[in-house]
Amino acid sequence: MSKDFTLYYNPITVNSIKVMLLCNALKIVPEYKNIELQKGEHKSASFLQLNPDGRVPVLIDGGFVLNESAAILQYLAHKYQSTLWPNELEHQAQVLKWLFWQGNEWNKVVGAYAHHQVVLPHWRNSQPESFSAQHLAKFKQVMSTFNRALNGKEYLVGNHLTIADISIGSYLIFADEANMPLDKYQHVRRWLENLQVTPWWQETQAQLLKTLIVKL
Repeated sequence: MSKDFTLYYNPITVNSIKVMLLCNALKIVPEYKNIELQKGEHKSASFLQLNPDGRVPVLIDGGFVLNESAAILQYLAHKYQSTLWPNELEHQAQVLKWLFWQGNEWNKVVGAYAHHQVVLPHWRNSQPESFSAQHLAKFKQVMSTFNRALNGKEYLVGNHLTIADISIGSYLIFADEANMPLDKYQHVRRWLENLQVTPWWQETQAQLLKTLIVKL
């Protein structure tokens, strides 16, 4: 395990999970350093020197420090010359489009669903929170859009897996625990099942289960 390759993360946060999934897909073994958010370690002076925003994940590769999960995904996929970051300019643009869409639409709705159903109950040792009718309507809208985009496609971009699939898929790694209503979205379920059977997805889930106690 190289001291020059370190990932500061927290396994309950989806942005950390994205990078964990990619590391396992690329068979990268960084030195993982768990930042205990509940203890305020992300606000410590030493961590704020790495990321003034005080957020995980943060990647250290030699003397290079990088935060923001999307940037880390692109950096690692490109560095290791993986097709997860495609060579074709048009496909690169499509990957970026999905990453931007994720930040603007998917994260606000699907990310919030998992956060309130799994993350907060885990941190607070409490019951999952209910959602407003407005939030559920937005969930249906965003999921319907994504379902249409996957119609007739195995992956989001081209005919192979990219960091767009990994990044967006990471929000669904706790779909079962969150009781996420996916029954009506057959293309999303098919796409997700393709991810769930991969060794790197299963390895990441095993890592998470070692760290977390998810209350069903």
